[in-house]
Amino acid sequence: MKKRGIFIKLFAVLIALLTVFPMLVSCKKREKAVIGTVNGQDVCYDELYFLVSSYKDSVLASCNGDEALARQELYNLVMEDIVANYAILSLCSDYGLELDSVKNEVKDQIALIITQNFANNEKAFRKDLERNNLTEHYLKFVTGVDLLYSKLPEKYEQSGKINIGEENIIDFAKNNFIRVNHIVRFNDSADMDKANLTVMNKALEDIRSGSDTMYGLIAKGISKAFDDPSGDGYLITKGAMRPEYEDVAFALEVGEVSEVFKSKGKNNSDKYVDCYYIIQRLDLTDKYIEDNFYELKSEYINTSINTELEAKRETLEFVPNEKFLELDLLNLPKPRKSLTVFGLIMIIVGSVAIVAAVVFMIIRKNSLKKKNIHAVPTKNGANNKKLRRK
Repeated sequence: MKKRGIFIKLFAVLIALLTVFPMLVSCKKREKAVIGTVNGQDVCYDELYFLVSSYKDSVLASCNGDEALARQELYNLVMEDIVANYAILSLCSDYGLELDSVKNEVKDQIALIITQNFANNEKAFRKDLERNNLTEHYLKFVTGVDLLYSKLPEKYEQSGKINIGEENIIDFAKNNFIRVNHIVRFNDSADMDKANLTVMNKALEDIRSGSDTMYGLIAKGISKAFDDPSGDGYLITKGAMRPEYEDVAFALEVGEVSEVFKSKGKNNSDKYVDCYYIIQRLDLTDKYIEDNFYELKSEYINTSINTELEAKRETLEFVPNEKFLELDLLNLPKPRKSLTVFGLIMIIVGSVAIVAAVVFMIIRKNSLKKKNIHAVPTKNGANNKKLRRK
């Protein structure tokens, strides 16, 4: 019966270990909590956190501290953006491109980032991710999406779905593209708004008075984007920029300079913030088209892709679950860190060690009990010793 009791205790300890193990494994997935779906695919919390963090400061500033209004604005922006990656995945899937096919490429890209940007220091890499409101899980996801998207033009060209003949591309360029240059200043914080507006108004005054040029001001660093002051400018088409930018750009005559206007854009830290623009429309000449034909061809294919992509986006929507509905978009907690494989192994080894110690103690305790039983003389045994002494 005693042996049976020991085995029952050992069995109980084993059950406890088997219960703890799945919990330890699930800890590794804490940052991947699902908060809804798009097109039947899970959307994880870390994606929502990144999007909200990108918009939050500028939204609060534009809403003058009205938290109810800010929450609604954040919700609208997130609903607009959160389907973007899944629209790309859906379109890529139509052309036989799946995330699983680029797993090794994603791994290589992340390793390259750590090597080139952080001198193989993974701790510095993860600190930088946290500073930019990213998780490694989400970085791998968007890297995979970007890789798939980069493979779409070749698939389009191979499909024969679009006409990529020279005449067709030139005709398309003249009818759909415009050439512009711009100056932009980002309101990286709320207190920069007034100062940036003053700088931009002075820049516009200098351009219109002839005391300076668009390119001269860009070369002097007035513009806070990575602009090319060479004079080539940018080719844009409908859908390439935000509506307020396109409305101004397409309304300009060749050579005309816009007023200073406000929009949103990605700053040099890849965050969406309010910004001020001045646009100048440039002439899209035959020589420019000839000199930039391959760029135009690429843009033509990308425009065709984006047209289909936009159609995909229109059919998709984010379906939140109960976890999402419980969240306050203005007060999202940071994604909880996942355990590394090493950390998980150490916890499991530690747990096994604890269980082994408990088992040893149980066996040791029972062994000592047996020794004590044999060591203590019975009453009759004591009397017998006395009798022998006599």
